[in-house]
Amino acid sequence: MLDKMILLVYVIKDEELADELCGYIGWTEDTTRRLLMRALLSPPTTPVQINTVVQELGDRAEFPRNTAYEILKEFPLQPEHYLQLEDMLRFKAGNLRQNLIKLLLKQTPEALSGTVERLLADKLVDKRLGGMDILMQLKDQSEYKEITEKAKPILKNLPKASSKELILIEELTKATGGSTEGEVTYKRENGYGLIENKVEVVMPTFPLEPSFDIKNISH
Repeated sequence: MLDKMILLVYVIKDEELADELCGYIGWTEDTTRRLLMRALLSPPTTPVQINTVVQELGDRAEFPRNTAYEILKEFPLQPEHYLQLEDMLRFKAGNLRQNLIKLLLKQTPEALSGTVERLLADKLVDKRLGGMDILMQLKDQSEYKEITEKAKPILKNLPKASSKELILIEELTKATGGSTEGEVTYKRENGYGLIENKVEVVMPTFPLEPSFDIKNISH
């Protein structure tokens, strides 16, 4: 039934009805969600339609969220939309995260720096990893050097970093110029900050009696 309504609204080009149908998108099958976006929201023309497509980037089904990405990849998003994208990095689906990061990278350097700082400061590991994934995209681009340098002390002072985070921290701190004196660098060689190789371990010595003979140990 809803599919027929979508096609009808497509024919008559009624924006108010299109907005109304957006309210039903969460109750439909994934094929219907995809149809609604392709028929009525490509591109979105009202705030309701824009928010609907942005929300669909986090859809539980792959086809609708890929459709949402295709619509938005050339669409000018507003700051509040980028905040929504940041929050969706709490999800784990691989292509979902890739699409979100591609869109976040469209921001100005100043806005992108704010995104990175917020993600690295988040209490959720998956969102912090999202921030690190963004930095991995930026680390070899000179125009973003200020962002990667600014992120370095944040990376090195993350409390209770996960094993995945520690691996990325090693790569990112190397890419941003390594550590300076007094800073902890997370590497395999120092057990990701848990081992200090500079500390010299001195084994104690025990004086032997003049009459000691190793042959007598077994007797």
